[in-house]
Amino acid sequence: MLTPYQTPAWRLVNWKTLTPDERRAHQSRVLSCFIREQVLPFSNHYRRVFDEHGLSADDIRSVDDLRKIPLTSKHDLLATKDNPDRSWDFVLLPAELREHLEVPSHERAERFHALTDERRAESDRLLWEYFPTHANHTTGRSAPPTAVWFTRRDLYDHAEKIRRCLAISRNDPLGKMLVLWPFTAVSHQAFWCMPIYGLAVGAQIIHSGGGKAAGTNTLLELATRHRPQALCIMPGYAFHFIRRARESSVSFENLRSVYIGGEKCTNEMRQKLHEGFVSLGADPEQLHVIVSYGATEFRGGSQECPTTPGDYSSSWYHTFPDMEIYEIVDPDTGEPVPEGETGEVVYTCLDGRGTVLIRYRTGDLAVGGMTTQPCPHCGSTVPRISNELQRVSNMKDLSLTKLKGSLVDMGAFTPLLRGIESVEEFQVELCKRNDDPFDMDELVVHVALRSGASKDVVAENVKSTLQDATEVKPNRVVFHSLDEMLEMVGMESSLKDIRLVDRRPQETKV
Repeated sequence: MLTPYQTPAWRLVNWKTLTPDERRAHQSRVLSCFIREQVLPFSNHYRRVFDEHGLSADDIRSVDDLRKIPLTSKHDLLATKDNPDRSWDFVLLPAELREHLEVPSHERAERFHALTDERRAESDRLLWEYFPTHANHTTGRSAPPTAVWFTRRDLYDHAEKIRRCLAISRNDPLGKMLVLWPFTAVSHQAFWCMPIYGLAVGAQIIHSGGGKAAGTNTLLELATRHRPQALCIMPGYAFHFIRRARESSVSFENLRSVYIGGEKCTNEMRQKLHEGFVSLGADPEQLHVIVSYGATEFRGGSQECPTTPGDYSSSWYHTFPDMEIYEIVDPDTGEPVPEGETGEVVYTCLDGRGTVLIRYRTGDLAVGGMTTQPCPHCGSTVPRISNELQRVSNMKDLSLTKLKGSLVDMGAFTPLLRGIESVEEFQVELCKRNDDPFDMDELVVHVALRSGASKDVVAENVKSTLQDATEVKPNRVVFHSLDEMLEMVGMESSLKDIRLVDRRPQETKV
C-alpha cells in the first residue's frame, strides 16, 4: 500500500516563475547537497567515477560544476560478462539496506519478524525511501532491456511530475482519461506511469494496454462507453485509431486533450491529428494535441503547454527544474553550448532515489537547443527544450544511415510521408538491388492509398517529396491494400509501428 507522501520543503518553491538566477541558485544548493549526502555515499558507480577523476563532494557546489563530472552513457548501464548486475551500481543503496539484501532470505525473514515496533518503524522508513520496488525498462531493440528502478518515494515524485504535466496542459482533473499506451513484455514507462499516477494522486483513468493488447474494436467500445475528456496515444497508432473510429461512427465530442508520446510528432502531424479528432466531433476551439518528450532513463519526461486555437506550432518541452537539470552539450566535446544553440540533451536527476543518473547522454540532438525565456503561451520561466529532436544515436529507428553513398537522416522520412495527404499508410524499405549484397542500395517506399487517389500522382509526389528533403530519390513506390499495409507495419502487433526496415546484409551497412 502506498504511504502518504511528504513533499520535501525545498520543493515547495514556485518552480514555474523563478528567474534564471533564482533557479540556478536553488538548483545549485540542492545539487550540492544531493551529491554529498546521497550520490557519493550510496552510488557505487559515481563513487568510483569521482575517485578515478580525483573529485570530491566539495568540487560540486553549483550547476556550473556539473561539467567536471564525466558524461554517463547507456553503455555504462549495460550488463557485462564480468558484471551482469551492472545497472545496480546506479541504484542508491545505504549500507544498512545493502546488508539486508546480502543476508540469506530465511535469515532475513526471521530478523524482520523479530523487530520491535520502534525498530520496525525505522526499517519501514528506510525501505520506503530506498528499497527499489518498481522497474521500468528501456525498449531494448539495439541492446538488452535495462531496468531503471524506482523506490516508493520515487513513485510519488513520478506521479507528481505527471500531475504537473496535466496541470500545464490545463487538463480537467476530474475528467476521464483513456490510456492507449501499449502493454509490453517488460515494464514500459508509458504504460506503467499512468497507474502510478492514478494511485498516488487519484484520477479517473481507463487503462487498456493499447491496440496490441486489447484490439482497436475494444478500444473504440471503451471510448463509446466512457466518453473521455483526455486520450493518451502514440502518433502512428493515432491515425489508425481515427480511421477506425470514423468507420465505426464513434464520436469524441467530449475530447479536450490528446497526449502524444513515444514517437516523433511534427507540427504538421499535430495539425492532422487535431483535424482528425475534430472530424469525430471534438470542439476545435477546446481540443489540444500535446506532445511529450521522455525516456525511461530520466524518470518520465517533459511536455508542451497548449497553444492558441489554430496554432499548431510547439511551445517546446517544459522541464521541472526542482526535479531535474538539463544541459545542451556539444556531442563531440561534452562541453555545454550557449543558449539557443543545437546540441545533445544531457539529463541529471536531482534528489531522486533508486536508479540515479548524473549527466546522462540521451543521444538526442535538440535543434535550437534550450531556452530560458518565458513561454509565450503560459508565461512559465522554466527551461524549455526544442521540440525539433534528431535521434542520431538511436539505431533502432535507423535514424542515421549510409544510403547510396550519402549519409541520410532516416528519421525524417516518417513525418515527410505522413504529410502527404493521399498516403494512408506507409513503410520504407532499404535493400540491395537484385538481393545482391555487392550491388547498389535501393530505397523502396510501400504505400496504401487513400480512397480516390491516383497511383501515378502519389508515386511522383512521394519521390519528389523525399528527394527534395533528403536528396535521395526512392527507386520504387509499391502499392498495397490498407489491410496488407497494416499487417506490414505491425499496427496492432508491435510496440511501435514498423516504418523503417533495413534488409541489407549487415556487413554492407557502411
